[in-house]
Parts: sequence; C-alpha cells; structure tokens
Amino acid sequence: MISGKNTVLRAWEESDITSLHSLRNDVSLQQQLMSRPQANSIEQVRQWLKSKTTLSDSVFFVIAGKQQNKIVGYLQVVSIDLLNGTGKLGICLLPEEQGKGYGSEAIDLLQQYLVEVFNIRKLFLEVLKSNNRAHSLYTKLGFQECGCLHKHFYINKCFDDVLIMEKIF
Repeated sequence: MISGKNTVLRAWEESDITSLHSLRNDVSLQQQLMSRPQANSIEQVRQWLKSKTTLSDSVFFVIAGKQQNKIVGYLQVVSIDLLNGTGKLGICLLPEEQGKGYGSEAIDLLQQYLVEVFNIRKLFLEVLKSNNRAHSLYTKLGFQECGCLHKHFYINKCFDDVLIMEKIF
C-alpha cells in the first residue's frame, strides 16, 4: 500500500469488484479511455483484474480515498521497459470522484513508487484531444505533448486526434 495525504494506492480486493464492474461497464468513460466498450460480467471483471496483476511488465493499483478506503478508480503502468526506464500510464476515475484531487495525488504517488522500485525515468500516455479535463490534469502534472495521431480514434461518429504526452523525471 502507498499512502498519500488523501489518497491510497493499493492492491484490489474482492470488495472492490462492484465499483470496478461499474467503471468497466460505463460506455462513455471507456470511450474516453480509448477502450472498446463491451458488457462485462462480475466474473469477467475479476478475471481482468487477475490478468492485470500477474503481468511482469506492468503495475496496477486501485485508487482509494484515505478516509473511508472507498475505491475512486484505478491506475496502471503497462509496457514497463526496465532497460530504458519507461512505462505507459493509464488512469480511470469514477465520474463522481473526478476533480477532487485523487488523480493528481495518485499519479504523484505512483511516480515516486516507479522511481524507487523500478528506476523508471519517463512515463508516457495517450489521451483524446477532446478529453480536455484529462489533458489539463496531465499538463498540470508536468506532462508535455510530444506527438499527435491525427484522426486516429473513432468516437461519437467521428475520428478524434490522439495526443501522445510524456513526462521525464
């Protein structure tokens, strides 16, 4: 467990499955994450969690509020490259928990963990150009745009640009 002022990063627990099931079945949210939404059963979410936590080149944490230990989302780093010290960041927060500082603190805590444990020196991510809220968060945290995949992701009956952002620390 990694603890901050208001946020805790921890392994998933069986009691988290209902909230994670909600996140995985939120069509609008999954589209913003550039995932292809599909109906997920509780068992499919459980299997997804098990697969996320057994990969050797990734880390996965539930994000919980420190006061009640209530899940507010999750974050992960995939494609960890130990030789180059890089990894690809992904974060998902319950819509009602966005804008409360959980995402900022969770990413800061994760970055400290990655440096200490894996000697990671750079994170990168992909975000839809239309996802202003996420883009603003990443910019505030020091991520910089380093590329754009033009008209790359089909969402809401049109193609959106995908911005590539990175943070070197």
